[in-house]
Amino acid sequence: MQKIMANTFTPVYDSVEDRIMLVINYEDLHNRVDLMITRSFLLKVLPSMEEFMLRHYPNAPRKNDTLSITSSQQETAAQQSTSTNFVNLELFSKEKELLNEVNFAYNEKTQLTILTLSSKNSSVVASLDYSMFEQLTNTIKASIPHFEWGFSINF
Repeated sequence: MQKIMANTFTPVYDSVEDRIMLVINYEDLHNRVDLMITRSFLLKVLPSMEEFMLRHYPNAPRKNDTLSITSSQQETAAQQSTSTNFVNLELFSKEKELLNEVNFAYNEKTQLTILTLSSKNSSVVASLDYSMFEQLTNTIKASIPHFEWGFSINF
């Protein structure tokens, strides 16, 4: 089994497969992994991710669903993600693998979460702080085709 360190996560809905494609390291051809996530798997994993964050990061500021007004300068500073180059995303695509296991481990000393995503052929490991873990969860949620899958926008 190939073990890869994750640097970037790019979730995109694949309408042909009717799955979320989570592309790991999309610009790094040698360390790229294209994982497919089914709707039923997401229904199990996303609540577990949120529960894990609440348990291990109880004092972290939570983004809520209320309207807030911020200046464009504040929004720019708060935004940590970068735009995906979709030409590279398609150009360097690899064989898609079905995600079949997700594990979380929390390191008390560093306050980092070790996230392991496994498929039949690959194991992807990432070390994430709360902000990055929350951002990953939110970007996966944002890629969900809510209407087609029958999910609430607030899921």
